[in-house]
Amino acid sequence: MLGTAKSTLKTSTPNSTPTDEAPACPSCGQVTHWKTLQLGDTVKHLPAYCDTCWDEIQEHGRRMQEAERQEAARAARKAHIDELLEQSRLGARYAACTFDNWQAVAGTEGAVRICQEFAANKAGNKGDGLIITGPTGCGKTHLAAAIVRDWASAGYAAIFQSVPELLARLRATYDPNSSDAAEAAIMDALGECDLLVLDDVGAEKQSAWTEEKLYLLIDRRYRENRPTVLTTNLDAPALEKALGSRAMDRLLETCGIVRVQAKSFRRTRRDKDNGRG
Repeated sequence: MLGTAKSTLKTSTPNSTPTDEAPACPSCGQVTHWKTLQLGDTVKHLPAYCDTCWDEIQEHGRRMQEAERQEAARAARKAHIDELLEQSRLGARYAACTFDNWQAVAGTEGAVRICQEFAANKAGNKGDGLIITGPTGCGKTHLAAAIVRDWASAGYAAIFQSVPELLARLRATYDPNSSDAAEAAIMDALGECDLLVLDDVGAEKQSAWTEEKLYLLIDRRYRENRPTVLTTNLDAPALEKALGSRAMDRLLETCGIVRVQAKSFRRTRRDKDNGRG
């Protein structure tokens, strides 16, 4: 009958050596002790890592395991959000918007710089957001979409959501014949994502219901230190009237106000096409 080969790993004491030659740590070269590797009848003596190097190896392994665990958790969380809401929701028009293809216009340099700095500070963001204001067609949505693309390309769950569309989707969930996701699922996805852009705030018809829904969303992200970016045509007093004082108080505490001072890109392009630019 054939015997089963057994392997054992035995570590000798620092002062015991199978030969006269002192073993050296494979990492730092310092004098250390022998380890004995036995495979069946074969015995090998190998130099062991010294205590300092072995502790560093163990700590490096723990850090790698923790990094892998965090990455797996973030990937699972992102996949979960993707199931509830299509990632980013930028749509065909804004999916190509980046800081690189921004059309530079005099007076917008400061706004672009602030948005770029915000996009770059992903890891350091502790719930700070932006309120991007300006007239219709000045490029607010392009900047917000560029922020979303930047975060999403770095592996963060970033969602771009038109507020009028959001409210329409929430209303649709009340229809028993609708196939839309439940209201709670929509609000959870928007509340849990790493970055949320609420586009065109104030364009919706104001009511107690719209104010309450937006407050619940803004308040949830405020309490969980998740950054929110808003774009709006409204100034601060009009925005507070649209959102209510409770939501506005939270936004003013966490969001910097970015004013995009430029003429409408759409009208400028149209005038140029018509020979008036």
